[in-house]
Amino acid sequence: MLIKYEFITGEIVEIDVPEDIGDVIIETRHNDYNVNRKETRRHESLSDLMDKSPILIDPAADIEADVIANTENNALHTALAKLQPQQKELVYKLYFQNMKIADVARSEHVTEGAIRNRVRKILAKLKKSLT
Repeated sequence: MLIKYEFITGEIVEIDVPEDIGDVIIETRHNDYNVNRKETRRHESLSDLMDKSPILIDPAADIEADVIANTENNALHTALAKLQPQQKELVYKLYFQNMKIADVARSEHVTEGAIRNRVRKILAKLKKSLT
């Protein structure tokens, strides 16, 4: 049986080998091909992706700033989660619904000073959680 062997230089040589060894060589080459195909079938190289989709790269993006902002956001959400339900509600009203302290005080039938005192305590608790 003749087996073709290609050297790295590009030179091709045909070698005469016994039938059983030739079968083993052919089976090994076939298995190598299948393993290679299986490994690379679903993979795309980064350079191929960049050639196909230049939209993936945003030169104006500041990745470091984004990571820092996400980390700070996560820390803030964790700190907010530690607040009591009444404290969360007050934060929501003041900072997300943009209600005025006077309006919140009126709706809860307390003084503005009481609301300011609650806010001061909440902010101190958040600051402590974030440091």
